[in-house]
Amino acid sequence: EGIALACDHHDEAAAQAQMRRIAGERHRLDVLVNNAWGGYERNTGDGSFAAPFQGLPTHFWADMFEGALKPAFLTTRHALPLMTTPRPVDAPPRTIVNVVAWAFGEYLGNLWYDVAKAAAIRMIEGLARETAPADITCVALAPGFVRTERVERALAGDATKLAATESALYAGRAVAALACDPDALERSGKLVTAAELARDYGFTDGDGRQPPPFRFG
Repeated sequence: EGIALACDHHDEAAAQAQMRRIAGERHRLDVLVNNAWGGYERNTGDGSFAAPFQGLPTHFWADMFEGALKPAFLTTRHALPLMTTPRPVDAPPRTIVNVVAWAFGEYLGNLWYDVAKAAAIRMIEGLARETAPADITCVALAPGFVRTERVERALAGDATKLAATESALYAGRAVAALACDPDALERSGKLVTAAELARDYGFTDGDGRQPPPFRFG
């Protein structure tokens, strides 16, 4: 069963109201995935996204920190009371996931973007420490080159580049596998790739492949 809820995660009152509704209807929350990202909304696609820092527009601060990092903090803040309620003895640990961009420690090509993504990883490291007594698994999940609608449009006709992409299902299966693992707490506080989890848990993308993690070049 899937229930779609509209929520402006920039707005703390809206995030809080969403969690109150979940509390009223479901009484608990087992998995939280912070994936909302507003950092591309004003990206023109003309190559300026990777310009040197001095040439980057300052609206990237609002787009990437106010529009992506802050909502993750606000949503998690109001989700935690629902994730610390008693759980069945045989249930796996509850799970918080920040979806991040990561390329084996390489600079991501845009200073605002790089720092925002690094902060999302650091957030997980701190959350893991603070939620350890509640047995909540906190991980930063790095998908590979995801074949979003925007990527499909940009790479239309380039079969070679499209072959290097993965569907959003791959990361979704990574989260599902992690959330069902009774030993998932061993990964808490860490950054993991969708490819790493696919190898460890034995799942594939929708086409049966196990795409590798993202690398530059």
